Amino acid sequence: MRWTLFLIFLGLAWGATIPLNKLAVAGGHSTAALVFWQQLAGFALLLTWQSFRRRKGQRRGARPQWGLYFIVASLGTLLPHGLSFAAVSMVQANMMSIGMALLQNSYC
Repeated sequence: MRWTLFLIFLGLAWGATIPLNKLAVAGGHSTAALVFWQQLAGFALLLTWQSFRRRKGQRRGARPQWGLYFIVASLGTLLPHGLSFAAVSMVQANMMSIGMALLQNSYC
């Protein structure tokens, strides 16, 4: 039962992102600033989660692949979010939600 409520909450939170993005863009905030703060919040959540998740046997001296991380972050999050924030200023929120749902379901 608790997982059902958690999934319902996640669905409602995801569904509220498009109208909230529309309000943020209509408020005059720049696309770059919105993407920056969204990515910073996601980074903070993932960093917190990863700090609690540390397992035995992880290499502490391993050099991270920063170039690969930058490419994945740019192509996987920065570019799509930047384009969606730019598009949300020109398209109605209901059409944007339908379009996002169709695009995300077509990749599954």
